[in-house]
Amino acid sequence: MHRVDSLVHQQEDSFSDGLNVGFKTILPVFIGFILYTIAVIGGFILLVIPGIIVSLSMVLSIYFIVLDSLGGYASIKASHKLVWGHWWKTATVFTIPTIIICILYGIFGALAAYMGTDKKLAIDITIQIISAFTTPFLVSVGYVQFHDLKLRKSGSDLEVRLAG
Repeated sequence: MHRVDSLVHQQEDSFSDGLNVGFKTILPVFIGFILYTIAVIGGFILLVIPGIIVSLSMVLSIYFIVLDSLGGYASIKASHKLVWGHWWKTATVFTIPTIIICILYGIFGALAAYMGTDKKLAIDITIQIISAFTTPFLVSVGYVQFHDLKLRKSGSDLEVRLAG
């Protein structure tokens, strides 16, 4: 995420800069992940639908940790507040690419299983290759959604529309 943010803002950074950000945010990310997991499991225990709603409303918490330097609990609250008015838009933005990626996994996984003698190894290698491309894509989708929702919440997008 830090690297994507640096590229978007055309800032030079080194590998050590990325590691430094990673080490600084490891504890808040871990705390945020634990809180997120507890909330999602609690939602799924209550019912499946609340679990989906809760998980999606907190999906941007890691962006608050890495990009805005919030702690674990503060990032969960900020993500929920940011997504809540735009839940369906956020659901669509994350669901469509995820469905397409699942279809790709299915197609290429099936092809790998039929082509190789060691089916498990062929499927594992295929999944790793596809993940090398899809993971940065999904991080970028989240990054764009994060900034889009922040822009909408601030009202700056309306100012630009009205001025133009």
